[in-house]
Amino acid sequence: MFQKLSKLPDKDYIAALHRVMTHPNVHLIVSGLFKHADRVYDDDSYSLIRMNERRAIRLVNGIEGVGIDLDIYYPEAAKIFQLNDWSTALASPLLKDINKRFLTEMKWHNSYEAIRPLVRQNELGYSTKNFWKKLFYNDFPSYDHNADMYRLYTYFLTTGFLDADQITAVGDNILKEALNWRLKDIGVMSEKMTQMLIYRHNNNPDEVGTVPNEPSRNANPEVNPLLDYKYGTKDIISGKWKNKVKFQEQMGLNIDVNAPIIYWPHRLTDPQKGSGFFLSAIDDLMHDYANERLQIAFVANGDSKYVDWAKTLQSRYPGRVAIKHFDRKLSELGKAGTDVIMMPSLYEPRGLPQLEGPNYGTWTIGYNCVDGIISYDRFPDRGNGWVFNDYDHGGLKYGVGEAIKFYKLSTDVKRIKLQRARVQNLKKHDINNMLDKQIETWEMMLARKNQKLILRAT
Repeated sequence: MFQKLSKLPDKDYIAALHRVMTHPNVHLIVSGLFKHADRVYDDDSYSLIRMNERRAIRLVNGIEGVGIDLDIYYPEAAKIFQLNDWSTALASPLLKDINKRFLTEMKWHNSYEAIRPLVRQNELGYSTKNFWKKLFYNDFPSYDHNADMYRLYTYFLTTGFLDADQITAVGDNILKEALNWRLKDIGVMSEKMTQMLIYRHNNNPDEVGTVPNEPSRNANPEVNPLLDYKYGTKDIISGKWKNKVKFQEQMGLNIDVNAPIIYWPHRLTDPQKGSGFFLSAIDDLMHDYANERLQIAFVANGDSKYVDWAKTLQSRYPGRVAIKHFDRKLSELGKAGTDVIMMPSLYEPRGLPQLEGPNYGTWTIGYNCVDGIISYDRFPDRGNGWVFNDYDHGGLKYGVGEAIKFYKLSTDVKRIKLQRARVQNLKKHDINNMLDKQIETWEMMLARKNQKLILRAT
């Protein structure tokens, strides 16, 4: 899979893999489940929540092997393990069984909860006999491990919330919505997981925080290696026009530099992304903005029913609606060559398109749970998108209407607004801010356990 994605010849790929495998700071998890995989997630879905339990246990066992090696070769060094979501959450109690000084950070991107019989994890190689009481279950554990194996069901992510030294969300809004029960109320987070997160937060607020994701340094049309037509602040309008024509050509849209394009760069899934919500509004949008020659473009994979729905709309509105399977280069071209990013997420852990968009002069329409969007206001001049507060077609149409009003401004006025937002965004959403916040979190974790580790150059 990695060789296919890298597009390297066999000789170059083997050489690159050798460099990685022999690097002293890289510890690969070797398993046939990964070696022979042809995609990251299960073959029957692109959804994050369906990566199977066998792969999760192999990941956890691989992390255990890394922990053992580090404990042998660097016995005096402080060690922090950053775990991600449900598929690695069970590594936390396992690592602490190796060495009680190991620290774990539970990085939380999505709220999917895998619930599986305890006996099943043991059958797959995750031996819990020494620490089974440190896991979170549907019922309290007894003093008999053998009996509990056939009685208890393990909650993977909630175990991470229970056992980790630090719980870290990737966005401020998603943590706030978990703590105020909104995620539970809309069916995204289980009641037990919500209660555990609130319990940890109320008992020690420092142990629950955020390290907001930020765009990469390449999320900038001045330097993005995937763009053939690069541009910056001064030529933001002419640069977007060049990329727009190329994007329209590749998508099969009508070539029309003056037609506004709404762009969907996300997975086509629900409930999170609001795919069905947006698709069901497209007929009205095509009618309402026929005179503006509105175009809508999807560069996305996802659930087949939504992909097929988008293809039906493409047939119904040829030249105005288009969908292509996800391709990284085409996706980046879309950010540069369109006018509006559509992000009607019902909830959003953080999201990057709306944070990257202003760098490209592409602002976002989003629901009020989405981080980083400030509604445009002409007096005083501020904002980088359009927020709607009612999660219905009326709210969505309001956001689109405001975006179309902005698009109709004169080129000179739009240039000033887009330049201002780009400069502000590049300064605010710098990946160094994320790195600084992450290091602060690790330093705080170490200080609580009276451990030290040099994390900053002096």
